[in-house]
Amino acid sequence: MPARRPPLLPFLLLIIVACTAAPTPVAPSGAPVTSAAAPPSPSPSGAPQEEPSEEVTALQLDLQALEFYRGTVTGIFDTATVRALRELQRNFGLETTGELDPETAGAIDAARGRDTENAVTSVQTALTELNYYAGLIDGDYGPATTRAIRRFQSDHGLPESGDFDATTAATLFRAYQEEIVGGLDTGETEGPKEPGTPHGRILRVGSSGPQVRELQMRLKRLDFRPGTIDGEYGSTTASAVMAFQKFTGLDRDGVAGPAVHREIEDPRGRGPHRNLSTPRIEIDLDRQIAFIVDSRGDVSIVNVSSGSGETYTTPDGATATAYTPAGRFSVVRRIDGIREAPLGSLYRPLYFYLGWAVHGSTSVPGYPASHGCVRTSYADQDYIFDTIPDGALVILYGKSRGSAANGEPGF
Repeated sequence: MPARRPPLLPFLLLIIVACTAAPTPVAPSGAPVTSAAAPPSPSPSGAPQEEPSEEVTALQLDLQALEFYRGTVTGIFDTATVRALRELQRNFGLETTGELDPETAGAIDAARGRDTENAVTSVQTALTELNYYAGLIDGDYGPATTRAIRRFQSDHGLPESGDFDATTAATLFRAYQEEIVGGLDTGETEGPKEPGTPHGRILRVGSSGPQVRELQMRLKRLDFRPGTIDGEYGSTTASAVMAFQKFTGLDRDGVAGPAVHREIEDPRGRGPHRNLSTPRIEIDLDRQIAFIVDSRGDVSIVNVSSGSGETYTTPDGATATAYTPAGRFSVVRRIDGIREAPLGSLYRPLYFYLGWAVHGSTSVPGYPASHGCVRTSYADQDYIFDTIPDGALVILYGKSRGSAANGEPGF
């Protein structure tokens, strides 16, 4: 039996591992795959409905196949469907709302084995950061990925099938959250709340409405990149919120809680340097942000992740340090596409020194995590690639983690 291949998992959205919209899943034939990611209509909130719908029928069939829904498939979002969703959410360690939010939809897709290349890449990235996978991050669910999943399953007391099943997905979610992210709840939910004001609501991936739209507009006015101003709190908005948190010195979780709402009214943070050439990329290694300055001098602030400073084993068996050099450089070459490097996939890389590059990645957490390159989200990298020409200044300042003596460029 072939290993189950995962979708773009919810934990990767929550930690900004994937800061770009996932492509529509497709079957091997190229036909779209029916996905639970579309919320049931007309009751995505979990409130019981009276009229059946095709979307709810598909959801109930999914839940039935996963042995969470034991009732009759009616197409009506009733209390039995809500109970089934809550049971699945408990199994995955998600908030038990009984609603089909993005995290729950991702969990259903994971358990049902729906796949995209981008999703496999995301899981490979998570396994790499957890020190289970050392192969190419190429979106290929091959023997190396299967072996990594088996090692992960063995260490966590799971059957060593190599399949990315529901239990493995839930366990990987928790392991990444605890060991890499250090927990998503970093105090943003604490402190006084003011009912009737934005301070009284915590906004995160999956939130929607006028408060999200207001947040997006404010972030854009402050030179961050929240994506389309549509009132939908997706991964691009979460990435912009994390960049804002880094800029102002708040906890870095991509969640807009009371502290973010208070700070965004009168933000304080050090901006880019003056009297430097334009256009340029200016990277603050201490705060893990980049200022993208275009030819007119307009600034955009983006979330980045640079070298972790950790020692790792290279594909040829040697050891190297995940090191990002500080200094003044320039864009020396570019690849308009994906560069498959030994340690991972570099999306639209802009090389500034030997093999070091600024490139897009599916994993851009709130801390230095790369093997040496500077990671950005796919959406931000598209903007950077189109804005910054060859020969433009790339300046990095702050503390470089690790030793330069054994430092090497890497994903």
